Amino acid sequence: MINTTWLRTFCTLVEVGHFTRTAERLHMTQSGVSQHVRKLEEQLGADLLVR
Repeated sequence: MINTTWLRTFCTLVEVGHFTRTAERLHMTQSGVSQHVRKLEEQLGADLLVR
């Protein structure tokens, strides 16, 4: 089952388009946003962002 918190973070990142602004909107740190995306990618077994 997909972690809904990680998915919400990812959806907000896609909407906002910027890690720092996503963190501000979700009241998180930028590194927290990165960690959520990384964990979601690991859970799904796929890269979700082009880095």
